[in-house]
Amino acid sequence: MNFYSRLAELELEIENFETETQEKQVSEHFTRRTTTVKLSGKGDTGLGEDVIWEAEKHKYPQLDIEGSYSFQEFSEKLDEIEIFTDEIENTETDEKYRRWALESAALDLALKQNDTSLAEVLDKQYRPIRFVVSPSMNEPSIEKLENLVELNYSIEFKLDASEDWSQEFVERLAEIDRVQVVDLKGHYEDENVKMRPDPEVYKLVAEKLDALLEDPLFTDETEKALKGFEDRVTWDKPITSVQTVKQLPYKPDYLNIKPSRFGKIKNLFETIEHCQENNIKMYGGGQFELGIGREHIHALASIFYPDNANDVAPRVYNQEKVPEDVPKSPLRPEEKLKGLEWRYG
Repeated sequence: MNFYSRLAELELEIENFETETQEKQVSEHFTRRTTTVKLSGKGDTGLGEDVIWEAEKHKYPQLDIEGSYSFQEFSEKLDEIEIFTDEIENTETDEKYRRWALESAALDLALKQNDTSLAEVLDKQYRPIRFVVSPSMNEPSIEKLENLVELNYSIEFKLDASEDWSQEFVERLAEIDRVQVVDLKGHYEDENVKMRPDPEVYKLVAEKLDALLEDPLFTDETEKALKGFEDRVTWDKPITSVQTVKQLPYKPDYLNIKPSRFGKIKNLFETIEHCQENNIKMYGGGQFELGIGREHIHALASIFYPDNANDVAPRVYNQEKVPEDVPKSPLRPEEKLKGLEWRYG
């Protein structure tokens, strides 16, 4: 099935374009800022979320995009116009994040104007979503994980690996037996995020934890450390199109699908289709969305990979003090959803 062809033909009418920025103080040194794109027409509003990480880049020119289109025509229109202000020096990743915000808003609007949902157009169903939690830990903390287990006994985790992980800590993680994904963070350019490719940590994690091993950076030493564990190696950051999947060192069993990394809706659905055709299992991930973008990643996970270790936990898990009545996995969708919206009951 060509998923994108069903979306490309949807008609939409844009009468107004506006943006709204929101932010959250995450720590003393970091404020997360995102921008909601709002496209309105015929009494409906389509929403998308721009997840560019640098707060100063959340400035938009006044885009001349009013008019009637098919969704494919709208995407082609974006190829012709400048979506950044002259004062912003944007990267290829920034381009993809902004393009996703605009295209997801347009798709949301097109679906609403046609009185339908993403699942209905694709002849699919929304299903309950299994999710894992990614707790922020400045240093290895078994206590923090145990506190979360007390709040939610069925909780599962995705953890960012660190060079500070000792054998004792990893063995304690194995005893808790809740870690489904370990992010080795080998492909980031930001040295504050990127983890040095440490073959000892790679081997320790692979041997002690029965978890997916995400985004290793291969060197002769790290590739040797992960030999025999190839079926659990997965990628996230490098995946932006079908071509990037084909360029991986070997065919993966799993991939992390983060919609905003793809930019164009077409690239996203072509990649999902490629994975299905090649027996590559998928799981979802987000970008610390503050708004509607979280619903969009839920909608996609609910349709295409609801039973896997989706890093799409509700935002309440990001609070410094997580309340006792946290939502439990799986998240069950509300009925009668429209557009790209997705809410759980």
